[in-house]
Amino acid sequence: MPLRDNVEFLEVPKIPEPPDWLIDADAIIEYHRLAPILFGVGILNEANTVVLCHLCAIHGKLLGIWREGGIPTGHLIAQYRNLVNDFGMTPSSQTKIKPSKDGKSANKFASNKRAMSA
Repeated sequence: MPLRDNVEFLEVPKIPEPPDWLIDADAIIEYHRLAPILFGVGILNEANTVVLCHLCAIHGKLLGIWREGGIPTGHLIAQYRNLVNDFGMTPSSQTKIKPSKDGKSANKFASNKRAMSA
């Protein structure tokens, strides 16, 4: 049996403040935008808070590059896209979000698919 089947991550009791190393203003704004959403649907936990911070740091770097008229590398965009997918923030990745322990869907957009097909 794979180790991941036996691991349960602790839910964070409240939305944590961004770490000191997250210094880019755009990254901090994105953290304060995303953390409450992910916390509210039960996705934010002790293990992925740092990953969220990396996502926000890349977001800040991308905005900085675009503001300066630059073009970000495909590698940087791919890193961002992978992290966004990991958190279920694209239409295709939202279908992979599992319900939270209380039986409610952790994906607040899951009912949209049912409503559209009705």
